[in-house]
Amino acid sequence: MKKQLLLIGAVFAAIVCCAAEVSVLKTDFKGDKLPAAWKFNTYKDYMPLSTVVDTGDGIAFCDAPRAGTSFLTSKYVVVNKDNQFRVRVEAKGNGSFKVGARCYSGKWAWLGAKFMPAETLSADWKTYEFTIDIPVFPNKAAVERLGFQVEIPQSSEFHLRNITIDKLK
Repeated sequence: MKKQLLLIGAVFAAIVCCAAEVSVLKTDFKGDKLPAAWKFNTYKDYMPLSTVVDTGDGIAFCDAPRAGTSFLTSKYVVVNKDNQFRVRVEAKGNGSFKVGARCYSGKWAWLGAKFMPAETLSADWKTYEFTIDIPVFPNKAAVERLGFQVEIPQSSEFHLRNITIDKLK
């Protein structure tokens, strides 16, 4: 009986521990186009779109327009004000990049974006980690839908291997 109770307790503890962190999206970048889980930002400043090049160990973005390159998740996550997300980006290059959240109300009204400070790229592969809390926009509806975005300035050389997004709470 004691062994059964210990086993049940261990299983319950594992479930509680693991429930706190949920994988939202994991994408390995290969080939000469963005994977289906991601799309280019087609806002006029980001046109024409950058060219994606297969580097053998990831992808690189070339021919960035004057505003640089911006790409975002194809689907949005339903959220509440207490949620928190971790975004990990495995990249290398020269220059910088930043990660942000695109925020919408439950009725798909645009509320704004929240970007993390820009990161300077390393010449070697490195995993960059960002924690994103759900922002509050004064005098606007609550954020109920969230998308993730990566921005690369025109002057940056950006190589990407993968992006992982986890919901922490």
